This record gives sequence, C-alpha cells and structure tokens, in this order.
Amino acid sequence: MNIRGWLYSRYTELKGRGYPVLFEKLCQEIDAGISPDLLIQNLRNILSYCRANVPYYAQIMSQIEDDQLLEQNPEIYLQKLPILTKEIIRQNFEQLKSKDLPKKKWYFNQSGGSTGEPIKFIQDREYYNRSM
Repeated sequence: MNIRGWLYSRYTELKGRGYPVLFEKLCQEIDAGISPDLLIQNLRNILSYCRANVPYYAQIMSQIEDDQLLEQNPEIYLQKLPILTKEIIRQNFEQLKSKDLPKKKWYFNQSGGSTGEPIKFIQDREYYNRSM
C-alpha cells in the first residue's frame, strides 16, 4: 500500500469507520485462501441469525423445522426459503427488520427503480463497511 492509501486508511479509522480494518482482514483471508468450511459456517451463521432475529424468517423457518439440515447442509436449507422479491419486502417490511436494529447504526436506502417503483430497504454500518 502506498503512503496515500495508508494515510486514508488511518484517517477513516479515526473517523470511526471500520472498513479499512475489515479490508485488511479480508485481504489476509484471500491471501491465505478461503476455506469452503468457512463459507459453509458463515451461511449457517447468517441463517441462524435470521431465525433468531428476523420475525419474517423466524416464522418461515419454524415451518421448515429441520435444524439438522441447517447444521449439516445449509445450502439445501437455504433453497427451502422463498426468494425475497420486491413485493414480499413491501408486504412484510416491518417483519423483515431485525430485532437488534435499534442497537445498530442504520439508514434507509432504495433501489434505483429501473424495473418500476423503487423499493425501500434498511442497511447498516456493517453492510456499508463491507461494501466499501
């Protein structure tokens, strides 16, 4: 990294933005090689988080009732969930909010609306940091 990049990283850290640290961590993971087991565990963690914190998914996942499949093969479990469409988001906006949303730094965003009416959704600081 050149001096300009290093200075920018330190500046953003001082401003309280976490993406320089996250970027360095991700670069190290890429250099070391990302294990397929890590990807599976991350998917397991995301699905478990949704079941515990997002009312929309908690209701759907309670109907699946296959915790063993979630642990053994989260890719197959994911296929049992409905595809999240704009209509589903509009109809279930409140139920799609995570229970821990008040604890997070979040903001509204919306799609560009190129296929019709824009859709409003919520993003948080973690999403912002990862997208940076």
